[in-house]
Amino acid sequence: MKNDREIMDLVQAAINDCTRWIDESPSLQYRIVRKMKGEEPVKKKLSMTAILVIALLSITVTGALAATLNAWGILDFAGRYQGTYIPPNVEANITKENLTFESDLVTCTVQETYYDGKIFRVTANILPKDGSLLFGPGACPEDSMADLIPDYEGETTIGAYALQRCGGRLTEVDPSIESDWTDCSADYVLNEDNSLTIYMEYQFEEESEDLETPLKLSCFPMTISEEQVEEGEVTFDPANKVEIVIPLTLHSVPVKTYVSTEPMDFTSVGVRVTKVTLTETPLEIRVTVDYGVTDVNAYNAQEDGLWFEFIDPESNETEYYKQRVSGGLTSGGSVMRTDAKDFSKAVEVGATYRQTDAIGLNALSDQYTIRAYSSWGDKPRFETVTFSVKEVDN
Repeated sequence: MKNDREIMDLVQAAINDCTRWIDESPSLQYRIVRKMKGEEPVKKKLSMTAILVIALLSITVTGALAATLNAWGILDFAGRYQGTYIPPNVEANITKENLTFESDLVTCTVQETYYDGKIFRVTANILPKDGSLLFGPGACPEDSMADLIPDYEGETTIGAYALQRCGGRLTEVDPSIESDWTDCSADYVLNEDNSLTIYMEYQFEEESEDLETPLKLSCFPMTISEEQVEEGEVTFDPANKVEIVIPLTLHSVPVKTYVSTEPMDFTSVGVRVTKVTLTETPLEIRVTVDYGVTDVNAYNAQEDGLWFEFIDPESNETEYYKQRVSGGLTSGGSVMRTDAKDFSKAVEVGATYRQTDAIGLNALSDQYTIRAYSSWGDKPRFETVTFSVKEVDN
């Protein structure tokens, strides 16, 4: 069980992750900031992270596209970020599952899966059998219908919409996998046929060539009244939970790994990058930047907002957003301290951190350029360092 300080650090890290690329990622998404334990479902209220992201980000879906949203797959969800590079012919590395399972409440079809040894992606389409309104994890009946239908106009809440259109019948659908994941993102959209398409992206701490995991879909049906909608307090009975368990067996797509050949000093921010690891996958290049503190005062001046961005040194220096290389499909990024379990421990010389991120496959090279900057305030840029990489055995 994590202590309060560890939980707060995880929450802060998740908020940093979700808001770091706000100006580049206009998508309706949220980041789950804690693991699901056993049978315990994700909290039914929006986290602060979800509130921040949903408040600040938006997507635009045309009417013609909305009619076919239930056909959306992994690339439709993961590829909606501004500046994201989608390689050609990449669909060959995404498995078309079309696995259908049923319960008394819903029919669930797993449409697509993708696994690269560390990132697992899945899309599923869920259709209610009783005509109830479905809503996804992180949402609640008090939220706006715009959380389910991105181009929805009006102030109607999910609960009020269900009362008007579905006789007050609501079902929350909550997917999860039982493997030991470290980070998870979700996106979902309500389709014109009243089905809900959900996209889940799981990240694991350790890489593994094979993954066997059940995908569990927990459904929480409820019927709400006009009084509950007016009061804005809609509750559900967990005893009514209905589950569908879908066994999945996944094998990693081919990957290649490259590492930097020498350490790099960033004196303005008080750190030394000891190693950069790049993993080439069919969808993107996964990135890990390991660094340690060499100057406590210079590091603390960044207020835990230090970030390393991959840039194109040949690009126009006056337009720094265009300097960044294309982004990868993995949502967000994170920085976590790696040298201590006690995260309340003060930063000192030698404290170590790890940044994870993803860049576009079109940036693949034997040489890269990274730049340090502070993600808070006016985001000042610091040193730029170019380094070489070599391929290593996986």
